[in-house]
Formats: sequence, C-alpha cells, structure tokens
Amino acid sequence: MQTRDTVAAVIVLHHPDLQRLSQLLARLAGSLRYVILVDNSGETGQCNEYSHPQLECSLIRNKENLGIAAALNLGLNKCLAQGYVAALLLDQDSVPAEEMVPRLHRAWCDARGAGVALAAVGPAIFDELGQRFEPFIRFGLPFNRRLRPDGVQSATVAVDFLVTSGCLVSLDALSTVGFMDPSLFIDSVDFEWCFRAKARGFELLGVPVAHLQHRRGETYRPFGARSALFVRYHQPIRQYYIVRNRLSLYGRKETPLAWIAQDLPRMIIKCLLFSLAIPPRRRNAIMIWNGIRDAWRRRLGPCQVTNPK
Repeated sequence: MQTRDTVAAVIVLHHPDLQRLSQLLARLAGSLRYVILVDNSGETGQCNEYSHPQLECSLIRNKENLGIAAALNLGLNKCLAQGYVAALLLDQDSVPAEEMVPRLHRAWCDARGAGVALAAVGPAIFDELGQRFEPFIRFGLPFNRRLRPDGVQSATVAVDFLVTSGCLVSLDALSTVGFMDPSLFIDSVDFEWCFRAKARGFELLGVPVAHLQHRRGETYRPFGARSALFVRYHQPIRQYYIVRNRLSLYGRKETPLAWIAQDLPRMIIKCLLFSLAIPPRRRNAIMIWNGIRDAWRRRLGPCQVTNPK
C-alpha cells in the first residue's frame, strides 16, 4: 500500500509558531498527500490559512480551544470520512525526520500483515529540551522496563505507551478502542487512550529507526544553581491538568496497576516541589490544589478556575 493513499496527517494547532509549522509541513510533503489541521487558537488565531504547495491541506478552525482530545477526534473523523486507513497524529511542536513516515508505515504494514491486532505504531522521540532520545516503556514492578531506541535490535518493540505526537493510528481500531477522551481536555490523553487500547487486546509498537524531534514542557533546566537534577517546567494551568487528569486515571479500570504504583509517588514529589520550591510557588500550589479538588469531584473538561496572579 502506498503511504500517500492510506495515511493522512492530523495536526493540532494552538497559536502555532508559523516557521516551525512550515518546517513540519515541508517534512510531511515528501511522504503524504493529505493533511488536516485542527486549529484550537479560537477567534484570536494568527491567520486563517496554513498550507504547503505539495500538500492538500484541510483546515478545521474552532471558535474556541476545545482541547487536544476533541481536536484530534475532529481530525480522526475527517480521516475516516475521506477513506483513509491510518492517521498520523502530530502537534505543532514536532518535527519528523525525513524517513519517519515511511518507516512507521512500513512497520504498520508488516505488523498488520502478520495478523497483529494493532492500535498504533510510534517513533523514537528525541526530546528537544533534554537533548536526548526518550526510551520506549514497558510497565512493570518494582520498576518499568526502559528500552533505549539505540539498544533495540528488532525492527519494532512492543510497548505499553506511545506519545500522541508521531503516533500512526490504525483507524479501524477506533471502532473497538474508541476515540480520544475529550473530558481530559489536555494532558494524559495519550496515556488514557493507550491504556484503553491495551485493555481491549490491541498492541502498541515502537519503531526505533523512525525519529521525531519533539518539545515537551515550556522549559527544562536545573533545579537549583548547581544541581544535577533537571526539572521540566510547566505553567500553573498545566499543573492543574496534570494533577487532575492523573488522579482521574488512577480510578479507571483500564489503567494498569503497575503504572499507578510508579506514577503516584512521582506525582506527589512533583506537587511538593512545584508548591514549595519551584516558582511561581503560590500559583503552582493553588492550581495543584484545584486539580486535586476537581478530580475528587469528578469535574473534568476545560478548567473552570481562574489562573491566579
């Protein structure tokens, strides 16, 4: 199967850096024909059109920020309506290597040809802020198994989680797995969908030779002037979503116990760090508390709390 005829890309935008977006589209132009851009910028968006001369670009412009999950679902539904069998999910902060798309597609075709019940394949993620490749993850106790992409000898590796950006999703799996959960709005959307896919008998595969450069977090710097500990910083509003959505996932039946056992202590430590030691401490603490409260009340969707000054 030709990649251009079977795969469409879905890119979620929110006040994008137009130069970086142009770079992303240029990288896709050599492998794909059709790209769906879902713009969550709202009425204050920078411009009404995003395009590339070698791509057929379809723009879905939302009047307000619907969140990443709802935006992805709009794009996925459009892919299905256009007759595509797989969707490449991307965000505006990602830049794929030139061979990423064909390598993902080849792994996708090989797995499907071998009869694998496949939900998605995903690339090795190069963390732009940390300047290193992130490992593929298999959950376990007492520790997860972290597989470095350069240490994997096979063409693909079975994993328990894939980052949304760069993920090539089998669209026929959506009829069983379902779409992304819009109630999460942003953050942990990829965790929840992957947990659901695995719980329903589908496989997730990492492709070590497919590379994606990705920016996660606003900044990434040492904790303290002379510390060897690096911390990924997020704005207070993101702290709210991280805490609220993680707590929500802990109570869902599809969530693996091994992940909860390791993620909960990490989240507690991060909450303490951002509330007591990492500025803006007061704003972080307020939004973290609001996240805990809303998770307890099962209040999901977009944050209804005013971001404190």
